[in-house]
Amino acid sequence: MKRFPLPAAPLLILIAATMCVSCAHRRNNTHPVQPVIPSGAHSFTGPLIVQSGTLSVGTINSENVDGPLGRSTNPVTMGNANGGTGTFEYTGGSTTIYRKFTMAAGGTGAFKIDGTNTTVTLSCGINGLGGLTKTGPGTQILSGTNTYTGDTRINAGTLCINNPCLCNTSSVYLATGAKLCLNFRGNNTIGSLFLGDNVMAPGVYGATALGGTNYFNGNGTLTVTNSARRSGTSRTEH
Repeated sequence: MKRFPLPAAPLLILIAATMCVSCAHRRNNTHPVQPVIPSGAHSFTGPLIVQSGTLSVGTINSENVDGPLGRSTNPVTMGNANGGTGTFEYTGGSTTIYRKFTMAAGGTGAFKIDGTNTTVTLSCGINGLGGLTKTGPGTQILSGTNTYTGDTRINAGTLCINNPCLCNTSSVYLATGAKLCLNFRGNNTIGSLFLGDNVMAPGVYGATALGGTNYFNGNGTLTVTNSARRSGTSRTEH
């Protein structure tokens, strides 16, 4: 197995590859060698940037603690200005961490939680001008103060927000079978809402409201202000 050493400069950038902290990628006829961070307690203090591709870890360390993500206090930046998606894949068990993430302007940061019964709580906020995507069957809880302004997409599993932090001009997309837990009292205003294949009309939605109850948990509600339409589609508005 070929290993790619960490750079001497305190900066680690992943572009269009899969970087795995706790597993090995083998070369065969169909899968080229992928870069691997040697597992262990890394102490680099520079930024960690996942412009595209996937960074896969089995443990997540908090700031100022040696670990797979280094001990930097800089946010982990995900996505890029060209519309790229940087994916952070977590393969371990349930955990709570204090680690900041930034969604790059023009891009998307995707969080993939592999375990069906795994819950990852991010107690530090997510910021930036990009969007956030939740994938994988597990649960991701955003318990901090989140200020990212891009769209939110829940393609699988559950995304739980403990504060009404979704941008009031953004769009929220929930795939069939995915859940958005509005774990707060009160309302969060957003621009547009898409539930499965349906573009939802302006109104109030949530587990305690009339619209979209199969897609929501929690006591909070979403107020949708715009009647949007997916580009290039002829979806039915409900």
